[in-house]
Amino acid sequence: MVVVDSNGTKLPISAAQFNINADSPIKYVGVSEISDAYGAAIVANAATNEFAFADKDGNAIPSENGKYVLTLTYTVPEDCAAGTYPVKISELFASTVDGAEITDRVLTENGAIIVKVPTTTSTVTTSTVTTTSEGSTTTTTSGSTTTTTSGSTTTTTSGSTTTTTSGSTTSTTSGSTTTTTSGSTTSTTSGSTTTTTSGSTTTTTSGSTTTTTSGSTTTTTSGSTTSTTSGSTTTTTSGSTTTTTSGSTTTTTSGSTTSTTSSSTSTTSTTSSSTTSTTTTTIPVNAVIWQVESVTAKQGDTVKVPVKLLDFYNSKLPVSGAQFTIDFDTDKFELVGASDKSGAYIADIVYNPATGQYAFANGTGNAVIGTDGADVIVLEFKVKDTCPNGKYNIAIEDLFVSDANGGDITALVVTVPGKITVDGSGEGPEWIDTFAVVEKTHGFYFSHDNGTRNNGEKGGFNPGQITSLKIFNKITQDGITVDSEWAAEDVDMSKINFGDAVPSTVYDEANTTFKYEVPVYYGYNPLVDRDGNQITVTVYIGVKGDIDLNNKVLANDAAQALAFYTASQAIGADPAKIQLSESPYVTGADDVLEDFCAFLGDVDVNEWSEDNWKLKKADRKILANDAGAILTFYSESQTPGAEAQALWDEIVPERYGEIA
Repeated sequence: MVVVDSNGTKLPISAAQFNINADSPIKYVGVSEISDAYGAAIVANAATNEFAFADKDGNAIPSENGKYVLTLTYTVPEDCAAGTYPVKISELFASTVDGAEITDRVLTENGAIIVKVPTTTSTVTTSTVTTTSEGSTTTTTSGSTTTTTSGSTTTTTSGSTTTTTSGSTTSTTSGSTTTTTSGSTTSTTSGSTTTTTSGSTTTTTSGSTTTTTSGSTTTTTSGSTTSTTSGSTTTTTSGSTTTTTSGSTTTTTSGSTTSTTSSSTSTTSTTSSSTTSTTTTTIPVNAVIWQVESVTAKQGDTVKVPVKLLDFYNSKLPVSGAQFTIDFDTDKFELVGASDKSGAYIADIVYNPATGQYAFANGTGNAVIGTDGADVIVLEFKVKDTCPNGKYNIAIEDLFVSDANGGDITALVVTVPGKITVDGSGEGPEWIDTFAVVEKTHGFYFSHDNGTRNNGEKGGFNPGQITSLKIFNKITQDGITVDSEWAAEDVDMSKINFGDAVPSTVYDEANTTFKYEVPVYYGYNPLVDRDGNQITVTVYIGVKGDIDLNNKVLANDAAQALAFYTASQAIGADPAKIQLSESPYVTGADDVLEDFCAFLGDVDVNEWSEDNWKLKKADRKILANDAGAILTFYSESQTPGAEAQALWDEIVPERYGEIA
């Protein structure tokens, strides 16, 4: 297939994929390894007659007139009828830099294989026959044909063709071609090419290349490279490197390193001496990956396993809906839950327990381009207590993905399995039938706190809300259950966390109590009480500056701050007994919500200070400065497009600590 660019356009092409089909009974045999025109490796799927290439660095190569895109090899059966057999190209997709489609700028033209029946010419020559005999040698001449017989050897010359027969060996030379037959062995030499057939074995030598076919096995040697094909298995050896392809699996060995690629899983496993690693292979042009993350757990753990959207080629594939199942070892794990929304595709996830199928959809006509690295779904597995240590695959199966029109785009989503590594040999007691006894306190948080701080510190809920922790294992023997307490040195308070929960995601503007219960974890394990109930901590979440608890920062909030400050300056006044908030939800100066309102109204305090989340009103200073800052915020927030946190940064830059 040749590039025709008579106008010198030199169209830059980075990648392409297409189908090429020849009419039956013409049979596809192979394709060139490299595109002469575009310098990229050609990938072929013989089962579907699909071909593709892509520049490994993402560069676009200008098309040059007369260069070959690829060269196809076909077999014409011996009994094939004479005629013209079309070879057609279809389903073309071509792209340039960054995956931009340029298919409409590439015109294709079909070709054909023309099969002709060999022409046989019979010539009857009437001429004078002359025979001479000398000793054991007889020579007969008839027209241009001369036959010489000497003992068991007969030589016949007719024009430029000479045939010599000696015993069971016959040699025929015509021009530069010589064919020799000896018993079941036939050898033909034409120029630098020699083909030898012996029984079911054929060997062809052309220059430094030798090809041998025996039954279903073909071996080709060119210089230091040897390639052997047997059935669906091809083995190529070049120097110290051996590559074997069997079906969809390719294994390459170079020295002490072995690499196995299975296109059905889009992964490559590489072993070098005692080291094994797994990496993702090249995916089709314009495709994305859904990769199941790998995690580590212990027996009895409940762990979350995200499925990530990876868009390495910036394909920006629009997805409207999908459905799939999850394949895992049900003897070792329980799938106890999953996220109710796809973070990558902004759609609700529906689970069908009868079929084990998960699905999401944005509706006909709507498709979402997922963000690279976002969660398609987050799965939650419980590791059974009886699960042995080991590595266990978690994979997506039965996938169907659709575009905005309901079209099937499953082929453009490559799934990669992950693993749960179960290792119960870590330090400390095993987490089996484990519960906790805790002492805890409430905490105050801002609705804008997303758990990430620009100074590199971790934000979110404070583990200090758990003030005391004791952990026990329930041990049953002879029908008697006892609670075995962990040693104090085995309890690691730094493992206390709140999973994925952060104030910004827990906060709900409709919650007029401003109170929430947040589950507590120890490492990956949920903290539960002796009855198996999840342990939680109480948190209050609100809008910075909202003293009257209406989820808005208004002039009224500034007025209440100023009124409190004025009253607290009176001689003998006790700020702890003066009510700050006029919210109907606050029952008095000693209400916990009053402390919460003081937290929200103390706008110039360092939000990230170690104890800010737990200070009471009596431990704070609500000053005229706070009232002024709140009033300024309200005034400037009325400007169209104003962003709340940017305003606070400008008005109270000390909100994150001392100003240098």
